[in-house]
Amino acid sequence: MKSKRITIAVIILITSFSSIFAQVDTIINGINIYPKRHYSAIRTTSFPKIDGKLDDDCWNPGLWAGDFRQGSPIEGVPPTQLTKFKILYDYGNIYIGFKCYDSEPGKIRRIYNLRDKYAGDIVGIAIDSYDDDKTAFEFNVTAAGQKIDTKLSGDRAFDISWNAIWGASSAVSDSGWTAELKIPLSQLRYIDKKEQKWGMMIWRRLDRNQEDSFWQIIPKNATSMVYLFGELNGIIDIKPSRQLEISPYLSLKYIPGNDLTRLPNETYKPINYGAGLDSKIGVSSNLILDLSINPDFGQVEADPSVLNLTSYETFFEEKRPFFLEGNDIFSFELAGSQLFYSRRIGQAPKYRPLLNNNERMNSPLQTTILGATKLTGKTSNGLSVGVMEIVTGLETASISSADTLYRRTVNPYTNYFVGRIKKEFNKANTIFGGMFTSSNKIIHENYLREQLYTNSYSGGLDFIHYMKNKTYYVESKVVLSNINGSKDALLGLEMENIHRFQRPDAQHLNLDKSLTRMTGTGGSLSFGKKSGSKLRFDINTSWMSPNLDLNDLGYIRLTDMINQGASLSYVSIVPKGIFRNFALGMDQNASWSFGKELIDSRTKLFFNSQFTNMWNFNSYIRRSFSYYDPRVLRGGMALMTNPYWTFYMNTSTSNAKDLQLILSYQSDYNEDNLLTYNNISANLRWFPVKKIILTGSVSYSDMAQKQQYILNEKLIEMNYLFGDLRNKTFEFTLRASVFFTNELSVEYYASTFLSTGDYSNFKKVFEPHAKDYEQRFYTYPVSDIILNSSENSYSATDLNGEQLNFTNPDFNFGQFRSNLVLRWEYNPGSILYLVWTHDQTNQLLTSQMSQSDNFSNLFGALSKNVFMVKFNFWFTL
Repeated sequence: MKSKRITIAVIILITSFSSIFAQVDTIINGINIYPKRHYSAIRTTSFPKIDGKLDDDCWNPGLWAGDFRQGSPIEGVPPTQLTKFKILYDYGNIYIGFKCYDSEPGKIRRIYNLRDKYAGDIVGIAIDSYDDDKTAFEFNVTAAGQKIDTKLSGDRAFDISWNAIWGASSAVSDSGWTAELKIPLSQLRYIDKKEQKWGMMIWRRLDRNQEDSFWQIIPKNATSMVYLFGELNGIIDIKPSRQLEISPYLSLKYIPGNDLTRLPNETYKPINYGAGLDSKIGVSSNLILDLSINPDFGQVEADPSVLNLTSYETFFEEKRPFFLEGNDIFSFELAGSQLFYSRRIGQAPKYRPLLNNNERMNSPLQTTILGATKLTGKTSNGLSVGVMEIVTGLETASISSADTLYRRTVNPYTNYFVGRIKKEFNKANTIFGGMFTSSNKIIHENYLREQLYTNSYSGGLDFIHYMKNKTYYVESKVVLSNINGSKDALLGLEMENIHRFQRPDAQHLNLDKSLTRMTGTGGSLSFGKKSGSKLRFDINTSWMSPNLDLNDLGYIRLTDMINQGASLSYVSIVPKGIFRNFALGMDQNASWSFGKELIDSRTKLFFNSQFTNMWNFNSYIRRSFSYYDPRVLRGGMALMTNPYWTFYMNTSTSNAKDLQLILSYQSDYNEDNLLTYNNISANLRWFPVKKIILTGSVSYSDMAQKQQYILNEKLIEMNYLFGDLRNKTFEFTLRASVFFTNELSVEYYASTFLSTGDYSNFKKVFEPHAKDYEQRFYTYPVSDIILNSSENSYSATDLNGEQLNFTNPDFNFGQFRSNLVLRWEYNPGSILYLVWTHDQTNQLLTSQMSQSDNFSNLFGALSKNVFMVKFNFWFTL
């Protein structure tokens, strides 16, 4: 073993002397452009057993390629360890063999983790089979044999949700570790021609050094990657890719009944059966049709608990596989808004019927997706296409009183459509695109027509052009929305919080009670430098007209806005002194309404760094200036907001160790003590043994806010009630994964969320535009506030002698969610799930409890449990 280590060291030394730095072909705007390398694949008539050992006869012909160079931390120098590879192919597959030499094999980071999780030593290949210099399919394998596949597109965009059906394995020896990959040609997209010419990138991660080495060096400061790939040749006379994959599933759910799920007089069915089908059909060698009938996402992890005290909608990340895969083509963002927000599909019904005092209701927590189709791909002339069609079902709610039970429709049948195209010109340096979305509801009930609009349409055009070897860019976007519905539905839309046309101080807004159609526009223009030499910048502007609305199928937080932003940064990617890399800079943003009100203004200084010991430190300080908030009064006048400071810092230990700790701290404060906020959090990731992963996070925040909205006590007279709020929140999350093999694992997720809110010093808005806080509000004397304990409500009399009555706004919210999943991929693409989900929620109108009491009461609350077995079988034709 010692002699082998010496041999490896000598090989590396000789390689180092032959070329200390990789030859640079040219330097453009500070980016090193290296000569394009070429590799020819070898045709084979026999195929290897994918066990990672490389002992099959088919690996004997031809030479092993190598001569890798570092991409990070020091670009162009020889890597610490030697890597070689060989590529074979036959009529239906590509085979890649890797030899990852290591002079210290005992230090190889062989860590088990979930699929698509980067952990430990890794080796992989990315193939630009479109040969478009923009899109690539990447296949990686860890030293533990776990697969990682991802799709590359655009400016270093990685779609980790893309999952192919392929094989990989690895093996460790006394000279390092080896790996074998088997990639079916059906998983790639390519043009039907006699000889293929594909872009190719081979890379290796030496985890203990956080070192990345490449066969074809990808400069760290390059904006994009794929256009810098090497070239794979020699693949001749392969069949056109015609993919046909079918994956039917069966599921069984058992939901024990309790007071959370059962109404009086309602027949309860604790056992539910389900069946559905997912399939992929190769329309051509580069276009794929995905079809899903009655998809089930029972194994998907629940959303994290959130307490939202703002006027803005909470944004949740997508977790469902059907919507995740290929979502890069459907992306269209505009100043933080999205033309397509897939979480709209299958969301809980929006309609909530009014109940009598003695009635209770069970309404669906989600809408059933009956079927979905998705066509995605890219043609030979650089045209990317994405089309999605989804149909959701009719949903009803059960309403019960002491002696009656009836059902009421709360969501109609709905059809959703999303279409997206992009066309590349000039070697993908110029890209034009367009997107269109529609939502159409079949509404028969008059009461639904009064609240739900019948259809909505939105569209957008985007353009981006890269200059000087993709160093500089100019980008522009424009969007249009149109919503149709009844007068009542559109009136409700006009008064929603993202519009608020009823604002009395907004002369540029007009509440139109006869409106049956609402049309709005938005757009953006930006110019910047994202790569190259050390200085980088971005200048941008955007607008959202007051009547723009994307929220039927997209996501938008704020309209009636004209925004301006700029950023400047200094980036160092070469190790200097104690720093491995660092960046420092500043951001500036300001926004105005269409009525020329300043509605946001802030400036931020930031510093991000990684040290030579691979620890990280990031921080920023931000100043938010005075501005008028047009949303906080939920339809009233814009309210002056006082300036405040934000300080944030984050530090983490090395990711290359079995134990990693991340600490974060954030503090917000106002000079007049109108706002103080402190949050501290810690995240821990630990590999106690190679087949167990433990991660945990804990967070505690304490906020004191003297300008917290409570309610509008009298809608007609526009009286708005505020109070001082003391809010304390505790969050704890634990995740444990145990791997029996790469295909068989058990994962447990648990999250506890506790939050209390204590209101005092009740006040109502007096002069909302006043810069002086004391003039902005009338505060009720404490002696005039009377608490009615039996009804948990307050009463008071204001200066005009008017009686004020309101419910005690104090709250005590607790939630515990857990998910236990056994996942067994018994065949490639075929998976058995055993799932137990648990949910406990406790909400009280009081703040007079300690966090320990909150915790005890939470676990004494009624719970909802769901037990599920899901089995799907993948096969191809």
